[in-house]
Amino acid sequence: VLLCTFLVPAAVGGLVALREIREQRVRGPQDIALIPRTRVLGVMPDISMDPTNPERIEHICVDRPAGVIAEAVRQLRTALLKEVQSRGHRVVLFVGGLPGAGVTSLISNLAANAAATDSRVLVIDANLRRPRMHTLFDKPDRPGLSDVLLGTVPFSDAVVQTSQPNLSLLAAGQREKQVFERFLTASMAQVLEEARNNFDLVFIDAPPAVVSSDAMAIAGHADATVLVV
Repeated sequence: VLLCTFLVPAAVGGLVALREIREQRVRGPQDIALIPRTRVLGVMPDISMDPTNPERIEHICVDRPAGVIAEAVRQLRTALLKEVQSRGHRVVLFVGGLPGAGVTSLISNLAANAAATDSRVLVIDANLRRPRMHTLFDKPDRPGLSDVLLGTVPFSDAVVQTSQPNLSLLAAGQREKQVFERFLTASMAQVLEEARNNFDLVFIDAPPAVVSSDAMAIAGHADATVLVV
């Protein structure tokens, strides 16, 4: 009896410890913080947790500024701005780990929130596979980034002002031609250099990491990358 009393809890504890060691899922911010060279900027609650009952999350900072999600965006904005300003960064790439991570919605809210602080903000839709930024800001999808990369339209002509002050958009542009390879060229570097010279903050929306290598190509030209999981 004494032996069983000792062995059973020890076996159970060993199995629990082994399962924790082998566990690879991300269950909270603490798991992300354990990854080397990774900084947790913030946590966004699910839309169902907001007591203001928002119908859409894409413009929740404008539609429900007193809600839980809007406050979470403000906290994330503060942490992000503090990080980039201390390092002199302007161009930030946002990429989701998986499809449906909410990158586009996060950028639209962060951009609107940052623009309200009198910062000149530019949103670049580099998700040429499933572009959505032009629909969120009610703007045409072309001319846009791909047209600038192909040299058919100047950067200044492709950037449009949104309905919100200090917030501009560079849409995805035409998608008939193969322009994905242009992300690795000097054309992309020139686009981002012009963006740096004309805006205080530049947010880039890229396809999920598991879908394509576009984000990795763009990351070489950006100042920092935010992973959304």
